[in-house]
Amino acid sequence: MVFTDASQQACGTKFIGEQGWAYVDRNDKIEASGDLLKVRPKADDTRLLPTDYLTFNDVTTIKTKDGERTGFKNVSHAEGLLSAMRSRKDPIASIDATHTASTLGMIAGIAARLQQKLKWDWKSERSVGNDLANALLVRPMHNGWKLS
Repeated sequence: MVFTDASQQACGTKFIGEQGWAYVDRNDKIEASGDLLKVRPKADDTRLLPTDYLTFNDVTTIKTKDGERTGFKNVSHAEGLLSAMRSRKDPIASIDATHTASTLGMIAGIAARLQQKLKWDWKSERSVGNDLANALLVRPMHNGWKLS
């Protein structure tokens, strides 16, 4: 994952893997290397959501000025929560997935502010060998708020 801020480039996330990279942001900007945007998941591919979870096919073809690309229909977290309540299934973003995503964003933000690479210990949820990074994990509380 590559974290940047708006002064470096538009805010978004770039995922880099063994078969290339993909960049997404909240303004529906999607870019990728090679033909990654044309790849459609196969029936036995690992998916973020099981195929029996959604009541519709979440894969679609999107027409662009450069041709076509594979896309995923947007499923909002609010819609996912209501669906989970109705069906008694887990929501789109489970608490574990949400915690992991939040932690990655927090670590990226701390690394960007410190302009350092960080090594993260998932068991202790602390930066390895970086007291300054660990100090930034908690912010001072304001207006009389406290944890007890």
